[in-house]
Amino acid sequence: MLGAQTADKDGHRLTYVAANNAIELVPTTDPVFSIPDSSFVTDSRYTNFLLQADPAGTDNQVDASTGAHTITEYGGVTSTAFSPYHSGGYSVEFNATDASITVPAATGSEYRLGPDTGWTLEFWVNSIDFSQTQIIYLQRNAVAAQGTILNISTSGLITFYQGDADTGGWEVQISCGTIAINTWNHVAIVRNGSGSNNFTTYLNGTQQNQATWSGSSVNKQVAGYIGGGNSSYNSDNREFVGFLRDFRYSEEAVYTSDFTAPTEPLTVLATTKLLYFNGEPYIADKASVYGAPTVTTNVSTVRVGPYNYYPYTKAEHGGSVFIDGTDDYLSVAHSTDHTFGSGLFTLEAWVYMTAYESTGFDTILMKSDGVALDWQFDYKNSANQLRFIPYVSGTPDTSSGVATATLGLNQWHHVAASRDGSNNLRIFHNGTLLKTATYSSTIDSDGSATLDIGTRDNNGTHDRFFEGFIADVRVVKGAAVYTSAFTPPTAPLTEVTNTTLLTCTNKNKFYDASISNPVLTAYNNITTSTSEVAYTGTSLYAAGRSDYIAFNTTLSAINTLPGDFTIELECKLTSSTMAYAFLVNLYDGGTAGNARIRFGDSGYGYHLQFVINNGGGTSSVYSVNLVQSDFTTDFRHIAWTRESGVNRIFVDGTQYNVATGANPSTFSSASWSDSTTIDFNHSQGIRIGVASYAALGYLQNIRITNGLARYTAAFTPPTAEFTG
Repeated sequence: MLGAQTADKDGHRLTYVAANNAIELVPTTDPVFSIPDSSFVTDSRYTNFLLQADPAGTDNQVDASTGAHTITEYGGVTSTAFSPYHSGGYSVEFNATDASITVPAATGSEYRLGPDTGWTLEFWVNSIDFSQTQIIYLQRNAVAAQGTILNISTSGLITFYQGDADTGGWEVQISCGTIAINTWNHVAIVRNGSGSNNFTTYLNGTQQNQATWSGSSVNKQVAGYIGGGNSSYNSDNREFVGFLRDFRYSEEAVYTSDFTAPTEPLTVLATTKLLYFNGEPYIADKASVYGAPTVTTNVSTVRVGPYNYYPYTKAEHGGSVFIDGTDDYLSVAHSTDHTFGSGLFTLEAWVYMTAYESTGFDTILMKSDGVALDWQFDYKNSANQLRFIPYVSGTPDTSSGVATATLGLNQWHHVAASRDGSNNLRIFHNGTLLKTATYSSTIDSDGSATLDIGTRDNNGTHDRFFEGFIADVRVVKGAAVYTSAFTPPTAPLTEVTNTTLLTCTNKNKFYDASISNPVLTAYNNITTSTSEVAYTGTSLYAAGRSDYIAFNTTLSAINTLPGDFTIELECKLTSSTMAYAFLVNLYDGGTAGNARIRFGDSGYGYHLQFVINNGGGTSSVYSVNLVQSDFTTDFRHIAWTRESGVNRIFVDGTQYNVATGANPSTFSSASWSDSTTIDFNHSQGIRIGVASYAALGYLQNIRITNGLARYTAAFTPPTAEFTG
């Protein structure tokens, strides 16, 4: 196995090397955003929501540096598990018109999809819209049968086209197989030399079709377009709608026969020329052959993907704060720890903007008392500028620390500014050095200036609010942490020498450990319990009928259940005569496409019920022969699954018959058929309990699974807290 590679649970490559007559695993600093398969949580790739609780959580940010400065939160700042370090990594979503990524043209001796000796183009794809033909990849410079096109038809058929300069027809037109909507599929197109059947396509590792062509593709060096294209070169310019992961092009025949589809992120091979969407929370080409991409709007990095992952923990994966862009911000009282004078310093943070500030300025950090300003670190979205602006004698320097950068919406960006002992002022974006300038001036130090996160103090009025997520704000006074290009952090930041502020992580009492639905609001007195639990861990406790939690799913990549699913939880009630008691409510603001698990009122005999709205305001209510009093003695596991339109109910691993109507006496149906797409795209899209109708008692292990019916027959109920 010499030369084989795996990765540790923090995503750092481990290489087997010979040393001292033994084989050792040596960690490198090259992050691969993957971990050994044995550590993955089984089927965690399907988990769309996993509510966990931390009894020590306060949702109040602290300064983890030695200075331990007090941080005051204003507005509705809330912390989340949404993190640039999630072990499952990130995929990319193309979600609207004009969403595409331009791969720079090849130059010199470099080509793309052209070497006749062999190449492989592969990727994971999940299309969520078959309403029109979609372009996955386009590489040509004319509207004609030449160059390369890869598309998906309205039936889900993926076809690869390639041609030479003769525009009379495609030299290669080969099917890659047909995919189902809302599912992850691995696709590979391989050219192996120039002999018979030298083109082969694979779907999920199984050979689909072959073709023969000994010629060479034209347009081997022109720009390529992932997820869309340039309408000048494609008369049917229809952008891809869905998710892509591990888009890799290598100049060898990687696959020559059927294979097992990858279960971990792909790596850069010796022949790899292109590798996008490899798990990083930002968009970059990991192979770095052709140069940096151009990313249009409506392209997002999202926490969904085809791979199982390691359990989320606050310590290993951190989190962020959500700032709503209206009145939310954090503030640190004046301290000389955050004034720099003529000395060395470093500022850094991860930012994920969900909207741009309307006047053109997204404030990340600013030290000011409203009148006198020391410095500010912001993104000028109106000019695509990342800016560190120091003030000297009250005058801002708007050139030295200003660099051109595009910080796209709904993508993580690592931003940093530093000054070293030689007075080199540097600006960085995702580890790339954008600008170096000589700056020796003494930066102002106002005696009452606060350090604000996410806003500008404009003479006592706060404006230029940031909207989105900020993670791992770190201020270092007396050291330039970054002096050249670097790989952005792959684990939560820690206190280094001279750190004077370290904040913005997950301090919440409640959070979605899948990080798919990060923003929540806890209402009234909803709290936690470590004494009343299903096994171990922490449960949620509602003592009042309006104690509940709501998750804002409008920021989520997936907020529908279109096919198979599982909704499950553990429940122990403290009352048996509640007039309706809601456990889980998937809510879209209307009546169509909702799903609810609840207990009925006296008119329904207090039965455990499962409700689905079929559209047009029509609800179907299915009851099982269990009532509220059956859940007051101990925790019981409840699961609602749907498999190919067939809905089943399980309690403690036993399948229960269902019945419809008010307070039924006969329960004779083992299941029911309903394929309604459940929509929960709303500011309160996932509600654990409902105002005035929350279930009194304890809940635990609340999990929503999208795309998989975890239980289809009797099973042994869970014996431990879910981790993914």
